Amino acid sequence: MSRSSLRWPLAAVVFALVVAVAGAEEGKKVPVLRKWDGQVKDETLRKASPVTGYIANEKDFEKLWKAWRPDEKAPKVDFKEELVVVGVADGPNQVNVIPQVNEKGDLSILARATLVGGPGFSYQIATIKREGIKTVKGKPIANE
Repeated sequence: MSRSSLRWPLAAVVFALVVAVAGAEEGKKVPVLRKWDGQVKDETLRKASPVTGYIANEKDFEKLWKAWRPDEKAPKVDFKEELVVVGVADGPNQVNVIPQVNEKGDLSILARATLVGGPGFSYQIATIKREGIKTVKGKPIANE
């Protein structure tokens, strides 16, 4: 078997955890309501990603959307009812965010991504219901 014939299957099945913004306890998955995926070639735009892994207000959401999806109007999000969670990975990968909440109402945000090398970064932006979420990584939700 040639080396090149091994490369594709391995690349296709490699799926790794690249970001874990996890709370102290594992919880139940929180359903994703809506999601948007993309790739950005300009690495400097990565700084628009929320350090906390989530966005809880329209101003910050608009800023992120404008940075990463400048040719589209940002969708409406009811931040009284929803949170936006964000996962980011290096290169032209597919990203999948997996929000979880434990019995104390603490949200964890896991992000999985494929492992394809290349320039820029990839992301997934998703909305989830706020109901039952009291904290993120043990800290109160910061709205501003």
